Amino acid sequence: MSKNKKISVVIIEDDKAFSYFLKVSLAHDDRMEVVGIFPSAEDGEIGLDKLRPDVLLVDLALPGISGIELILKVRERLKNTRILVVTALKDTNAAFIAFKAGADGYLVKGDDNERIADYVVDLHNGGAPMSSGIARATVLEFQRRRISQTNELTITELAVLVGLSEGHTYKEIAVSRGISWHTVNAHVKNIYDKLHATCRHEAIANASEAGIIKVAK
Repeated sequence: MSKNKKISVVIIEDDKAFSYFLKVSLAHDDRMEVVGIFPSAEDGEIGLDKLRPDVLLVDLALPGISGIELILKVRERLKNTRILVVTALKDTNAAFIAFKAGADGYLVKGDDNERIADYVVDLHNGGAPMSSGIARATVLEFQRRRISQTNELTITELAVLVGLSEGHTYKEIAVSRGISWHTVNAHVKNIYDKLHATCRHEAIANASEAGIIKVAK
């Protein structure tokens, strides 16, 4: 980062009080500027395409499109935008899926949030800030993966798999991804092949066992 160029930041957070806290915390730091604040993934998606920020702060539990789905879309469209999840979700399942989707850091609300500006700078400089309780468990989850590199799912296949694990229909997944039903069907076939599965439930179970996604029991 040059001395004169500030880090541009977009915040996507539906909690007005916490969104204001983030805005004020970052506005007081001359290393960065908040260029956009949005209450939902739908609004944020439109703004992100125009603003193309250096850093995105995003909650996972958003109304409408989830934070995970937004992360997948941002990672496809904005390769250089660094993504920091700031959420109330403390479980490693959420963190694991967020990192798999393309997040670069994961902070739990209430965990040292007064240092949020420092975390943004660290993220922008290539770091991966994480709440201490999440970091160790997340690393262990990644180490447990047993799927070979040749069978690695693409980002789109992962998005489809997440949709399947959340109980969505092919049509719903197609609409959320902006693709046709036939394309979703093709992705599902590829997912089945890579995960050695013959049905949705088997694919989800195999993906969970391989550490690709985490499924609530």
